[in-house]
Amino acid sequence: MDKNLLDLINEIISWNNSLSYPALKNLFKYVATPFCHFDIIVGHKSLFRSRFNTDKDGEFFYNEQDLTFRYDINNITSFGRCNEPFQSLFYASDNIEISLSETFNKEKLENLSETSYITTGVWKFVKNVMVVPIFEPNNVDIANPSLIEVTNNCKNFINGFDAIPQKDLLIEFLKDTANEFSKPFSMDNNAYLFSAAYSNYLLEAIDTINPSKQMEGIVYPTCKGILNIRSLGLNYAFKPSIIGFGNKIELLSVLRGKLVKVGKTIIAEDVIECKHIDRNTGAITW
Repeated sequence: MDKNLLDLINEIISWNNSLSYPALKNLFKYVATPFCHFDIIVGHKSLFRSRFNTDKDGEFFYNEQDLTFRYDINNITSFGRCNEPFQSLFYASDNIEISLSETFNKEKLENLSETSYITTGVWKFVKNVMVVPIFEPNNVDIANPSLIEVTNNCKNFINGFDAIPQKDLLIEFLKDTANEFSKPFSMDNNAYLFSAAYSNYLLEAIDTINPSKQMEGIVYPTCKGILNIRSLGLNYAFKPSIIGFGNKIELLSVLRGKLVKVGKTIIAEDVIECKHIDRNTGAITW
């Protein structure tokens, strides 16, 4: 990592067009951009993934697949924070308030009917999962113990690894990376070109010590545009192959809440928990 490389990355970002994505992704591969990684151990705090119930869905979801990652690949036509067009990832948070807040973007709030429903899947780690953290080297949110732990572990790793040259420039790059991942939600298709390119570089990377192990997910701070939420936990994006019964992350329970719109205020009420989830079929009983 050197100054010329940082300048080149910033120049490619400034293009702000469809060429930026392959250029960034190929550049990350070419220079083998260093990164930290660790295993999330079985017993780690639960994950939460929320989604609105559309008119077509009705008041309830009845199958595990409805709460995992998107299967309608042909409808994923833009870049997400971590995904490419036509690529599905399992996004989640380790705090239910973050999960709900990430779901409530401005567009959805404006189009929310007077009464609607939102469903949250609660997920658990049943096997260890190798992840790459996106952390904030400077000005870390001291109210977020999870982010502090990840940040300190990564900084200690970088400082203790003599093979990494020009560590100050690497720290600067990682700071810019954290800013990209925590951008406020945007409908601009070019807003996530950097974060999506870096995410896919990481998800295709392998453990250099154990080449048989590949990165399975990314951990990153929540959006800066959501006040009073960032200190509560972290966001995650995982490969679909490790999600579902018999894999590394399994559905533990499902919650469904009723949303009532009163003026500009959203009130949640009538929260209920599912009665049973069939491990063989994924059927959810209410």
